Amino acid sequence: MATASSQDAVRSRVSNKPSNTPHLEYQLIDKHSQIKTALDEIIRSQDTSPFLAVDLEGESLSRKGELSIVSIATDDDIYLFDIKKLGRDVFDKGLKSILEDSSRDKIMFDCRQDSDCLWHQFGVRLANVLDLQLMEIIHSEEHPDPDYPDRYEIPLLGSFLYCLKRYVKDETLIAKKEAGKYMMSADGVWLARPLKDVLLQYAACDVRGFFQLFRQLKDGLDGQGMQRLRIASKVYLDFQRARLRRHFDEFETNEYLPMYVIPAKGSLVFPHRNKECVGCLRDFQRSDFSNNQLRLRTQKCVVCKRVKKSMEAQARWEERERALQEASVADGYDSDGREIMFDFY
Repeated sequence: MATASSQDAVRSRVSNKPSNTPHLEYQLIDKHSQIKTALDEIIRSQDTSPFLAVDLEGESLSRKGELSIVSIATDDDIYLFDIKKLGRDVFDKGLKSILEDSSRDKIMFDCRQDSDCLWHQFGVRLANVLDLQLMEIIHSEEHPDPDYPDRYEIPLLGSFLYCLKRYVKDETLIAKKEAGKYMMSADGVWLARPLKDVLLQYAACDVRGFFQLFRQLKDGLDGQGMQRLRIASKVYLDFQRARLRRHFDEFETNEYLPMYVIPAKGSLVFPHRNKECVGCLRDFQRSDFSNNQLRLRTQKCVVCKRVKKSMEAQARWEERERALQEASVADGYDSDGREIMFDFY
């Protein structure tokens, strides 16, 4: 917990305690004088809080986007580091060492873009992550969601909000998450200063909720399940970070679990792969493609095939919408079905 000597670090404190209260307590670190105290508290907490929850907020987070907030939670405290105000200095003063520490697990949710951003923009090689998005997929192998039986054929990746609703069922966290997502529908909200409290609450909600979700999912995983999670999380860390060049297209980023991220049940290794998918540009087994695809050099993995089919369906829908709109205008009605009044004078 924060001590009396750390009051300068407490930028914003609102009543925390659990999920039946309307606010979460957090410390907004946006002055250079606050950095050392906050980082020292995080390091000292390892004895009582071996895990850290970590999340990043920003605009188009990746090697190209702009980072705004790094959120770190221990069991007792939440720290929101304002990177837009602090700049690289906060990483040089110790945040880099915390994020790269291989002796302390970091609980995250879909770390791919965060890892890409930290490495390519700040030289921080995020390590020792347990990724909750992957953990939920492994958990669902034995505990599928009866409301979405089709999501497991080619596994759909659940969002954190979906996981909050299905597993955590904390109405306060769900409300904060939804309020923040509504505000984030506008561009640039994470870059404006001062940051609105609803966004800071959203950031705090994520890392506090990570702990709750981890506890819910951990009970459903056996020892090999946790081993598979560690292997898969390492793959996720490098999934975007290790690419020499990114395309930022639908094949690279979509709603499906990529193949060869989580080892198959009963295994802790992946098969040898040396044939590249022309969609996502990842390596696969030769047997993952048909001979005809290989001959024509049009081989796509099952995920990229599904993505391509979705893109084609979306294009057809948009074409129909344009045709209907054009037909309505030709008949004297606008796109909402209202009669167009022509002024002839």
